Amino acid sequence: DVKVVPLGVDTRVFRPGPHRGDWGSPLHLGICSRLSPEKGVDVAVEAFVRLQSKVPSRLTVLGDGPLRTELAARTRGMNVEFLGHVNNREEVARMLSGWDITLNMGAVETFGLVTLESLACGTPVVVASQGGSIDLVTPQVGGVSDAEPEALVREIVRMTGCSRPEMSSAAVRFARDYTWTRTASTILDFIDFHIKTHLMTG
Repeated sequence: DVKVVPLGVDTRVFRPGPHRGDWGSPLHLGICSRLSPEKGVDVAVEAFVRLQSKVPSRLTVLGDGPLRTELAARTRGMNVEFLGHVNNREEVARMLSGWDITLNMGAVETFGLVTLESLACGTPVVVASQGGSIDLVTPQVGGVSDAEPEALVREIVRMTGCSRPEMSSAAVRFARDYTWTRTASTILDFIDFHIKTHLMTG
């Protein structure tokens, strides 16, 4: 007897920033993740490198980990910022809301909270075609890509052909269904049901 209960997002913190128009020029991509192999950040960074010949773009990377030195060397001289670990949630939310697209290529994620937080900020997300984040992304709020740089480049380019304001609005509406209140209530209802069932049958 299994009940799947999704995580939630604090929409008081993770919320859209100032009203914005269409895609930025350069296109502002972002990664918010531990910089380790299982997170697929190497795929996202390599996709950014290849994207340069198609779309003027910049990349901001939040997070730290064993791949940081290698990734920084790969992008030396490019329009990339490595900001390290940011432990202030309000600051993370501010940065997420300023990106055009968040890249989350972790193929072993059980949920992908940064995906939900990004959507709550009105920022579309491209996620890996495997992992928990695929349950959080529809064509209206982002894209799905195989964990391979060229596939990710194609998905980013496809998304820039869509309306950024429409995707942003859809992302915020989608995220509002994932509240911590709903998560807690679902867990408590599940526990209450099983306690009552046990008392009735015990």
